[in-house]
Amino acid sequence: DALFADAGRIAADACDPASDHRGSAEFKRHVVGVFTQRGLTKSLETAQGGRS
Repeated sequence: DALFADAGRIAADACDPASDHRGSAEFKRHVVGVFTQRGLTKSLETAQGGRS
């Protein structure tokens, strides 16, 4: 969990989104971090034989 959280923070820090009518740059960076963490968690579960 901590490793995936770190990966999410790294991804969020690495992106450079623009603010627009869909959301602020800060919100979009947050979403990148959350989606990165969720994707890694789901990938690990699937690789370990969990349901997708």
